[in-house]
Amino acid sequence: MSKLITDFFKKNDEDTQDKPTKVKKSVLASSPKKLMLKPKKKVIRKETLEEKEEKLIDEVALVNDSNTNTNDDETEPEINNDDETEPETNDNETDGTTTTSTSKYDDIENYLTDSGWRECLSKEFQAPYFKSLVKKLNDRYGKEPIYPPKEEIFSALNYTHFDNVKVVIVGQDPYHGPGQAHGLSFSVKMGVPPPPSLKNMYKELKSDIDGFTIPTHGFLEKWANQGVFLLNAALTVEQGNPNSHKDFGWYTFTDAILKKLNESDRPIVFLLWGGFAQKKGAKLDGKKHLILKSGHPSPLSIKHFEGCKHFSKANEFLVSKGIDPIDWNL
Repeated sequence: MSKLITDFFKKNDEDTQDKPTKVKKSVLASSPKKLMLKPKKKVIRKETLEEKEEKLIDEVALVNDSNTNTNDDETEPEINNDDETEPETNDNETDGTTTTSTSKYDDIENYLTDSGWRECLSKEFQAPYFKSLVKKLNDRYGKEPIYPPKEEIFSALNYTHFDNVKVVIVGQDPYHGPGQAHGLSFSVKMGVPPPPSLKNMYKELKSDIDGFTIPTHGFLEKWANQGVFLLNAALTVEQGNPNSHKDFGWYTFTDAILKKLNESDRPIVFLLWGGFAQKKGAKLDGKKHLILKSGHPSPLSIKHFEGCKHFSKANEFLVSKGIDPIDWNL
């Protein structure tokens, strides 16, 4: 009996070894790729056509506004004013004021003369990014003219004291033509024709503010003295090369300026024209301050700017807070 049982299991083992293992056809037919899990596709948000157009408008507006002195029929712009500092001729020479002329941009901090702003920004001047910025300016010194002149880089801060800021107009880049930039966004010195964007600002003011008279110049000093803070995102540029210093570190510096203003207890009006300015002011507190947005006043986007009535709205807000309005006439 035991022999029969042994023979039975032996035969069963032999039959099993001879027969090939059957594999499901569906498994064999499946390719290795089909057996692998496909990774999820990463969804990348594409810029809308409107956003692309806005970005292009901001960039082209810089070039158009900066090329207003190329007409042969126009008078040569006035570059030197009686109030301007004479060009430096000696590294050890002093100008008799709080600033000291040294080579290149090592003394740039001295040209910020407003005590309130100096106190607010003292840490920025000591930060590694700002020291790197100064080095980059020094590396470019003497290769191409840099605008505005060193003593006018901080004009926006020196004209409009920290505790007197009522309205902020954010620009992108200083004008890159000779005699144009002097440290106030959208502004040019006397004798320089108003750029296209500023002309459109004047047209909007004419339709928005009763009694506004369009001036023949583009010098916005009167606005700055009343509390209109005319801030560019970058404070220097090379001749004929718009946005050439945008990666130097100025954006970090001007972000710090906007942060200080945003933290102020005083209600402030921020005018953000165009996609660049709106991105720059994305973190501003709209509950405390008045944030007004529109297209850039460039001729390329005028349809998104005209009729915005930002100037009258700014004054209405200031008056509602017990603050003197701006006299927009120049």
